[in-house]
Formats: sequence, C-alpha cells, structure tokens
Amino acid sequence: MWKIINWRKSTREYEEARREADVRYPGIPEKTFQMEQRRKRKRNEEHVSNFISNSTLHGLHFCFDKKHLIRRIVWTMILIAAFGYVGEKIYASLVQFFQYPMSTTTTLVYDKQSINFPAFSICNLNDFRKSKFKGTKVEKYFQAYGQGRNIPEKDVPNGTVYRTTVREANHKLSSMLTSITAPGKYYNLSHISSYFEEYWDSSGTTRCYTFNSRKSGKILSVSVPGVKHAVEMEFDVQQYDYYDTKQAGLKLILHGQDETPVKTAGMLLSPGTSTYIEISKRKRINLRKPYRTNCGSLKLRHFKSYSQHLCWLDKLTSYLAEKCGCVDAFMPEGYEICNITMLMKCAWPEWEYFDKVQDYHCPIPCEIEEFITKTSTALYPSNRHADSIAKEKGLKGFPMENRMLIRENYLKFTVFFGDLSYELVEQIPSYDLKVLLGDIGGQLGLFLGSSLLTYVEFFDCMLMVIYTKYFEVLLPK
Repeated sequence: MWKIINWRKSTREYEEARREADVRYPGIPEKTFQMEQRRKRKRNEEHVSNFISNSTLHGLHFCFDKKHLIRRIVWTMILIAAFGYVGEKIYASLVQFFQYPMSTTTTLVYDKQSINFPAFSICNLNDFRKSKFKGTKVEKYFQAYGQGRNIPEKDVPNGTVYRTTVREANHKLSSMLTSITAPGKYYNLSHISSYFEEYWDSSGTTRCYTFNSRKSGKILSVSVPGVKHAVEMEFDVQQYDYYDTKQAGLKLILHGQDETPVKTAGMLLSPGTSTYIEISKRKRINLRKPYRTNCGSLKLRHFKSYSQHLCWLDKLTSYLAEKCGCVDAFMPEGYEICNITMLMKCAWPEWEYFDKVQDYHCPIPCEIEEFITKTSTALYPSNRHADSIAKEKGLKGFPMENRMLIRENYLKFTVFFGDLSYELVEQIPSYDLKVLLGDIGGQLGLFLGSSLLTYVEFFDCMLMVIYTKYFEVLLPK
C-alpha cells in the first residue's frame, strides 16, 4: 500500500518537475533531465546529512545512527521527550507573558532643591447665601414644588434666571478670604481673585476656588520644610448668612496642579479651629495597555486638559445634551441651559441614572500626584486674637458675644511639608519580553542544549534544500 502511494507521489513530482524544465529549458533531453534530478537529490541529501552531523542540537546525530538501531531508538525517544517538556514550558511562559503581570515598587526620593506645594481647592459647605437667595423666583419655585403646588408657567425660572440666581447666591471668595501668606510671597486681598481659578463641584450648585493651579501662574515651591515655611489662609465662612445647610465650614482638597477635582471629597474644616496639615507627596506611575491599569487619557470635547473628573463631566454634559436637549447651569457652555422644570423632570433623573450605570470610559492617568495628610487642630481664634478681630471689624457686642460670633465663622489652616522627600510608587512589568526570551532560552539550553543559532542552522538547511530543488541549475554546460 505505502509503496503504491510513494510511487504515485514520486511520479507526480517527476511530471511536475519535467513540465517546469520544459518551460525553462525547451528541448532538454530526457536523459539529461534525469541526470539533473539525480544530482539535485544527491545535493539535498548532502545538505541534510551535513546538518544532522554538524547541528549544535544535542543528540540529533544519534537519532540517525544507521549502525545501532537500539541507540537510535533510545536517543529518538529522549529527544521527543525533551521537545515535549520544552514545548510545555514554552506554552506556560507564553501564557504568563500574555497575562501581562506587573509589580509595584516604592521608592523614597529626596529632593535636595525644592518641592512644589499642591493646588488648594476650597468650597464652602453652604450653597446659597440667605441674603441673596431668599425671595428669588428660584426659591419660590423650590418651595412650591416641595409643597406639591402647581406652578404657573410664567413663574417657572428659565435657564438664564436659574444660572444667574445660583451664581449670585454663592459665597464670594473676596468676602470669605481674610488673609493669606505663603513663603516669599505677598498677596493683595483687593486683587485676590487673580490668584484663584473658579470651578463648580459635582453638586452643580457649589462654586469652588483653586489656588496654586498651573493656570493661575507660577507654582509655589519650598526649599525648607516645616511650619515656618507654610501656606496659611484664614476664612470667614459666613455662617450667619447660611440658607439651609446642616454643616458649617469649608471643604479643602489638596491635589495636583493640572487636576480639577469636581468629584473629590476632600477634608472638612470646622469654624472655630486652626488646622495644621502636614503633607507628604506621593507620585504614582501606572502602566498603559495591555496591563490591567490601562492608564491613558482621552481627548475631551469640552476641556483642553484631561483628568478623570473632567472626563466624567465631559461625558455627563454630552449625555444630558442628547437626552434632555439642555444641561445644568454649571456645565460647559455651548448648550441651552435647562429651566427648573427640565432640571427636575429630565436632567437630574438622567444624571442619577448616568452615575448609577457608569456606562462611560475614563481611564486613570498614567501619572498621578497624591498628597498624604496628617492633621491637628486647636481652638481658633484665642480670646485675645478674637478681641483684636472684633475691634478691627467694629463689632459692638459684649466681648463674649463677639468671641462666640467670630468662632462660629472664622477658621484657619496651615499647610506645610514635613520634609522634602516624596514617595514614588511605580508599576513595572514583572514578566516582559526580555524575561520571556531568557526563560525560553534557558529551557531550550537545559533540555536540548540548543540556542537561537541552532534554529537558524535548521532554517538554513531548509532554505538550501528548497534552493537546490527549485532554483539551482546542475545541468552540464
């Protein structure tokens, strides 16, 4: 059976070779053609024999030992077993490589020159000032809506009225900030707004102010740690003008200069306290795709810079514009602002659904700056300092009344570095291409005694056989 198959195969190959020879060398005699075929077979046998005899693959030449059958069988079995084991190990190495494992290294980096202060974002916990919100069309609408009364169409505030009312009712930085000091800097309170950037947090009704951001100008740095080289601010939270809030004070967020923390919780600062905040910097470096962190950035439609918070706001704005045809007052411009009815019936329910489903992709940045804080508090201001503030503001009450009033509204915080070092947390591949090649090479060398050049030898032999069979001309001249 096998002889018949081999005969048919050799006959078919012979006929194909003959047809090819007739095309390349018209009129070639049959005897000359057969001589050519015999020479090619002999040359190919020499190529294969030379490869087997001289190959650096251990034991290969023993598998073709024609004198000792048992030796040939034993070495063939050994070589097959070695190839099987190596194949299994290579498969396991490839599986591990395509899982893209990583490890995290933590290094304490000492900066001998200076270190940058973080950006400071400050938000009053109260949304609306009573003196500016009470009696407005927006307040009347909320009261009627809460009581279940029908509101005539003419009394429904449109988007422009709603935005104007909210912005006017928010606490102003110029009336809250009473003092600010920083290392080597002097700030004129009459022009203080030029040192701060405004943004709206994720509630949509709270205006926040960011100090020391990249947009605001030169970033503050310090070359000597300690409380004497700190950023210090004093605020009047204006609790006497709160509209309807259960907590009094400020929210303070410390973050990187390029970030806008619209969804960050931050720390809460209470009136009547002086808070010392010792900070240490941590820098995270994440790995891009295909690693699990899949860090990166996206080109946002409404913002030039990227952060996860701005990405969320960008996606939310586009989503509400598509679903409701309008957006909330604090969102990027370019869309119609929803009136109160649309906010109640469409924008706010859709916003809640958007946050619940989270059907959007905002990758984590590849570099993140974090600030770890240690806080301690004391009563503020002291009696003597409170009397001084009362005299400066011209308060007419009794000393105890003035002190109580000031402590209900004033707070102070001091931010400083404990030292100039920062923590570098970096993700690195734990099994990259170099490790994979080294692992595979070690398995091949240990069990087969082969190297990369061994397989180059094999391909060289294959190429020589193909060249001799199809391209080399051995016809006599």
